[in-house]
Amino acid sequence: MNASTDLTAFLDSQYRKYYDCLLALADQYLSDLLRKRYSPEDIVQSTFVRVLEHPDYIISHAEVPAFFKWRTQLFHTLSNINHRNLNFKRDAEREITFSRVFEDSCPDPELLDRLRKSETSPRSRIEQRELAEAVLESLGELSPEERRIITLRQFDRYTAPQCAELLDIPLKEVNACYIRAIRHMKRKLESRPDIRADHV
Repeated sequence: MNASTDLTAFLDSQYRKYYDCLLALADQYLSDLLRKRYSPEDIVQSTFVRVLEHPDYIISHAEVPAFFKWRTQLFHTLSNINHRNLNFKRDAEREITFSRVFEDSCPDPELLDRLRKSETSPRSRIEQRELAEAVLESLGELSPEERRIITLRQFDRYTAPQCAELLDIPLKEVNACYIRAIRHMKRKLESRPDIRADHV
């Protein structure tokens, strides 16, 4: 056996180990538009092909847990597919705003709140950007381990036991890191006057 065969076998074993988790992520993040052309399995398989063609990232960066390397490659694959398949004919001028008449006559306050949050007015775009910047800033202040756990728990929707298994650390450590990270981020967001209270 040569080094190339050993590398392929190593990558194949990791692919098999993380396949179910990657499939769940692909299913979660695959947009409705892309689902018409691709299945989550297609995305995971394309990720594996990408890794086989460019294994450097997976075999380097020893400080990054293996699952996060595969997760990163999956998101690169999704991003590339999105860029290739998005229809760029969007009306950049179109904005959705709601008149006072609609607000006053809307029988369902929950619906009105959901519609307000989906507004694409300049004000809502600025608020969304400010919130995203604040979240990224507070994420940047966390330790790498806390950042990984927050990412898995909040964005990828993994449970604490799943995080412990993926990161190969004790469950108690996952829970402690998660609580510390959430408290830090909440304090950070509450201290920002430009972030609305209902976003915290």
